[in-house]
Amino acid sequence: MVKIYGHYALIEGDRIKTTFYRHLIHSFDITALDGKDKDTAYNFTRKLYNSFVLIARERVRSAAGQLPHLNSSHLRLMLARRTNRS
Repeated sequence: MVKIYGHYALIEGDRIKTTFYRHLIHSFDITALDGKDKDTAYNFTRKLYNSFVLIARERVRSAAGQLPHLNSSHLRLMLARRTNRS
């Protein structure tokens, strides 16, 4: 039995309340129907990767490119401030 699930998070309100969900997309038996569905999981994953993952990667790169550049002295200062709070 093969089950393909979609996972997502729902973030609510100003309080960081996050709920995670799992949704069944498709379920099938690769041995049924003389193996007709044997490539379904592979094809689904390949199509998902070719469409969504490449777009998501570019979005992450774009967001990272908009972050301010911090040199090593900034990072040491931030770490020292964090350590002093403890």
